[in-house]
Amino acid sequence: MCEARIMSARACQLAESYSYSHFTGGFPGGQAEYVRVSIGKVNLLPILDSVTDEKSIYLLDVLPTSYHTVVDTGIKIGDVVGIWTKFPSWLRFAKSKSGIETINFNQYKDVTERIYEICPRGLDVALDCVSVHKMGSCGIIAAYGGYVNGVNVGALMEKGVRLIGNGQAPVLKYWKVSFQDYIIPGKFDATFMITHRVPIDYIAKHYSAFDSCIDGVEKVFVETQFLAPPSKGCPRTIKVKIGFNSGTERESIVNT
Repeated sequence: MCEARIMSARACQLAESYSYSHFTGGFPGGQAEYVRVSIGKVNLLPILDSVTDEKSIYLLDVLPTSYHTVVDTGIKIGDVVGIWTKFPSWLRFAKSKSGIETINFNQYKDVTERIYEICPRGLDVALDCVSVHKMGSCGIIAAYGGYVNGVNVGALMEKGVRLIGNGQAPVLKYWKVSFQDYIIPGKFDATFMITHRVPIDYIAKHYSAFDSCIDGVEKVFVETQFLAPPSKGCPRTIKVKIGFNSGTERESIVNT
């Protein structure tokens, strides 16, 4: 956490984050074939040849970030934890692998009421939400910006809920433990998240497809000339094709 930035005249101004684009500081993003990395001995992680690109790429953000919110929010063995996500496929995968309870808000008018039906005492910890019992904890790890109105601060205080902003994850802190303890031994395989693999030349068009949820686009693996061919069981390379239908520009996804 940058003290100089937080203590500036704009107290809530975010510190610059390398390759994080305009969201924090305006640095150029890292979606490129060549990226200049300062202090490479510290900011780069050597990957074993035996580990595929698909298994290692999410060490850049997703795995350390999720690990960070678990640690920073103080989740303990035996806690009842609620995790909110907008991706149904992730919920289906989690349910198939661990047998967790899933709640589709389209099936229940009151999600909080459904939580209490499953867990009468309420959740010990919630990630990116506030449906916890008295003295529970709520960790916020999603990259939110701006302000939120209508927050029930009184209930937050009276119930003693710990609302924790997890901050930008210290990725380097969790690199080695994520890689050595989970990926190399095969305890965790992040490739289930990949829904599409796209050449970097098509990434601008694919952003629009992602925004429009065409063909179930959720987590995209960006392919450069330096990467190996798709690994067994992982999505093959696809492209976004621009066409016209009744005078209206239309996008579709095609295999290559």
